[in-house]
Amino acid sequence: MRTIIAGFGLIGAGLGYATAQNPIQSSRQIQGQAPYLFVRIIPPEGWTASIPADREKVLELGKDVIGLRPGYGYRIKLTSKVGISLFPTVEVVGTIVMPPDLKPERHIAAIGWSTEELSQASAGRLLTKLLYVEHPEKAIPKTSLPETPPVTEVEPGDDLLRLALAKGRPVARIVTGSRSIDQVEFTKSAVAGTVWRVDKEGPKMPSSPPWIPLIQPPGDPILGLPCPNTEVIKDGGDRFPRTVIGGQGEAVGIDPEDTVAEFTPSKGPRRVVPSNRVCIYTPRFCVLAQVAGLGQMDHQTYPAGTMVSQGINGLNFKQPSLATVTETRINGLRSRQRPGGIGLTQYAGRVLKLQVLQAQDLIQTPMANVVEKTIESVNDRKRPQSTVNEERLLTKTGAIGIRQLISETRALALAGTESGPKVVSSQLSPKEILTDCKENLIVLDQPMVLHKSADKSVAIPGEIVTFTLRFSNMTGKDLRDVAIVDSLSPRLEFVEGTSRSNKESIFTLQENESGSLILRWELGTLSAGESALVRFQAKVR
Repeated sequence: MRTIIAGFGLIGAGLGYATAQNPIQSSRQIQGQAPYLFVRIIPPEGWTASIPADREKVLELGKDVIGLRPGYGYRIKLTSKVGISLFPTVEVVGTIVMPPDLKPERHIAAIGWSTEELSQASAGRLLTKLLYVEHPEKAIPKTSLPETPPVTEVEPGDDLLRLALAKGRPVARIVTGSRSIDQVEFTKSAVAGTVWRVDKEGPKMPSSPPWIPLIQPPGDPILGLPCPNTEVIKDGGDRFPRTVIGGQGEAVGIDPEDTVAEFTPSKGPRRVVPSNRVCIYTPRFCVLAQVAGLGQMDHQTYPAGTMVSQGINGLNFKQPSLATVTETRINGLRSRQRPGGIGLTQYAGRVLKLQVLQAQDLIQTPMANVVEKTIESVNDRKRPQSTVNEERLLTKTGAIGIRQLISETRALALAGTESGPKVVSSQLSPKEILTDCKENLIVLDQPMVLHKSADKSVAIPGEIVTFTLRFSNMTGKDLRDVAIVDSLSPRLEFVEGTSRSNKESIFTLQENESGSLILRWELGTLSAGESALVRFQAKVR
């Protein structure tokens, strides 16, 4: 078994890159890791799976979730109805960071094969899969479930580890071939204390130390792990480059994950305000798959129009190179239409939908307490702390200096008015009010706040998250042509028909460059002291 593991040259050779980028891991960081990589073994129909738990016991796997300790190799036995047996090797090199709900077994990695893949392995081909935790900003814009992770086919000869490091953080390699072993060798491949079936009592400490190098997330050797980049979607705010108002009065630089509000004040040019960022712990496992062996065909990419003949059967194919494939995008167009006195701005990208939303009473409260009715009151049985905090945040106080503002009151917004500087402040610290991503808030130069919240801080692919955006006008004067814009992350998919607004608005959907959508609510005029509230749902991909 260890001879086979020693052949894991892919991970070993590429580990220089990982260790060069990451400091030496400390005990505090190791404590922050989930102790297992929790997986579900999913063979195709007509096949069964089993794994040795120790040298005497073999677990028959149905739909059970099992935990595999990082740093060890494991043998899986796949048996078909007709008696064919294959013995894939699973080499675990990492796991996720412990989730906030302390339930890492809820965030599983699916290890599966198709009937065609097992047929290829039986015929002598070597199937290699690299399982990695996907970085949200580099996500594949494709709907998935925990049992059906996105799979990317990789050409023979390509470096799987290099590709996985560019997309996220590798956690396991699965190798499936035609080599057969006897039952004795199969059971001896187990290391006691490394396999845990979640519905049973946890195993004891491993009988031998790990021998496979680990790929840990980057962190400080003293302070421990930072907020994980691959496990968390950070949605909202305004990433660099910043969103600004362009020469024609339109917002420029709204990137995926950005959330901003646009408006025209009573005096001065059109302005833009970013929201806070919300963090949702939702790791997604993805797979890189590579097949090599008998019948292998390598090909190269040539300029468009070139005819190439390669392979055993002399297949002809025409394939353009990346350099010759371009995507043409329409320049930003701005037009003004005023149904009901509301301004509509159209930006680059194909408009998928335009809808006029009727005003509804929306209260920022736990979803179980919200009853949406057209122009009627909403009974709110219990107001959440976040709503109370926001109201305290929007309490006006007297004039105060910026230094005193930051050091004493730690206010979140600073207003400039005709009668002198005023602050929108609260005695609460920023992290007590907006704890979403535990980030320090920027002191604004204008008395308005765009607050974004989500009803979940932990989710798995396929679950629905409800987002609420509230833009409050505390300037003392009307704001014209107010619009709230939310460019969704590639990991979020807008749920059709869930857009709501407490003001009559024009709602548009546009494509963004990440493969998701830009949501835009044109809200018209926002009176002094008024707040615009919009709500929508998105499915986690």
